[in-house]
This record gives sequence, C-alpha cells and structure tokens, in this order.
Amino acid sequence: MGAAIVSVRVSEEDKEALEKLASVTGKSKSSLVAEAIHSYVELNAWQMSVVRQRLEAADRHEYASRERVRAVFAKWGVDAD
Repeated sequence: MGAAIVSVRVSEEDKEALEKLASVTGKSKSSLVAEAIHSYVELNAWQMSVVRQRLEAADRHEYASRERVRAVFAKWGVDAD
C-alpha cells in the first residue's frame, strides 16, 4: 500500500518528546506518528462499532428491564431507585 503525506502541527513539547522517542527506539518520527494515527483510528473505529451495536440492542429492548435491575440489586440489599 502506498503512503500518503499528511501535515500536522504539534506543540513544541510534543515535538521534542517525539524526537526523543524516535532517538530511543531507533524509529523515524514519521513512522511513530503513522503508528500513533493508525492505533487511534483503529481504536476509535472499534469504539464506535461497539456503541452502535449497543444502541441497536437498546432499540430492540434487549437490556434488563427496570424491574429486573431492582430485583438483582435487592438481592444485595441495595435500593436501585
């Protein structure tokens, strides 16, 4: 897969931290940034998928009823109201 060029602006502190990390790991700043973006996008795509699934389940009324929640909490002596 080819690589696209993306320009970003970061704080001086983040730039310095990135340079130190690149030096310590022996990786390029570019590869570290690409790895970070990939991880961020992958994680957020997964989170959005889970949220979407949970909302769809809620729309289908697949979660515990209020009465069921009260009953479970009551077993532990907790008032769920």
